[in-house]
Amino acid sequence: MIKATGIHQKELCGSGGRIDQYRYQKLLQLIDYYDFPIYLPEQGIIGEIYEGFSDITNVFLNSPSLYQALQSFIHYRPCIGEPDYIGLTTDEYYLTIQYHSEFNQSIGLRSAVYNFNIIDAIIHYYSPDSASCCEMILDGQITEDIINDISDAFHCTIKTGHENIYRIPVRMLHCPASHYNPVLQPYLSEKAERCLQEIPSTQVYSSQIRSLILRYLQLSPERHPGYGSLQQWICEQSNISRWTLTRRLQQEGTTLTQLYSELRCNEACRLLQKDTHSLLDISQSLGFVNQSAFQRFFREQMDCTPLKYRKLYTQAT
Repeated sequence: MIKATGIHQKELCGSGGRIDQYRYQKLLQLIDYYDFPIYLPEQGIIGEIYEGFSDITNVFLNSPSLYQALQSFIHYRPCIGEPDYIGLTTDEYYLTIQYHSEFNQSIGLRSAVYNFNIIDAIIHYYSPDSASCCEMILDGQITEDIINDISDAFHCTIKTGHENIYRIPVRMLHCPASHYNPVLQPYLSEKAERCLQEIPSTQVYSSQIRSLILRYLQLSPERHPGYGSLQQWICEQSNISRWTLTRRLQQEGTTLTQLYSELRCNEACRLLQKDTHSLLDISQSLGFVNQSAFQRFFREQMDCTPLKYRKLYTQAT
């Protein structure tokens, strides 16, 4: 199965091994197709990550607080592989970590579990007595058997819902870490930054733009009325000109229009898999001027209508 993905043994098991998004998606698709159980390391995920990526692990294990450790993990996560979107939002009571996958619901669930397992382990490392106050909510038709299989690897409460999120009480975030070494931290951060900079640019820049597009699609509909607004928003977020954005994407063999269409289509498919979203709701949430424009776009991308896709997905599941 590994051979079919084009992934080499050294990339999968060697120190610093890294898999690009395309091959990672193929691997997850095969795992999902053969319905392999979700594997979580018996000795703990932090130890396994440290073996392959000690430079970045040292940074988020030596942070002044849990909040800064989580920020470091998300910042340096591309060193491990090209990521989907992970977002942090805070209210009066909770920090909510949302995992958004470009893949289908089942594959997205697997990816969320793997990433939340790392986050759960970081929380337990910084606050071992309070980790049980956190909760993980998983999107999809997750069974009690799956919850039982993965529960031993988590310290939080596990629930089911309509999105993949992990909630942490705000009171846990900014407690000073007793093991923090401020003298060592600049050296560790410098090594981790070098690791981030050494990633081939052909694998990184378009991945960063993908993450920004996913963030853009999470905005309220009136804030993303179309491609022109997206381009301006990305340039503002990245502090670059439109010309630089276009040139750097061309160097990687793609365009903003292609990425936007691809991710818009993926998000449409994800929403169509749930009966709770009407076509009008989906078209508005994705920034189409009307439902007809959405249907036309979807037919061009998927060679079928949105309703037919929903029907085929329902029959398959």
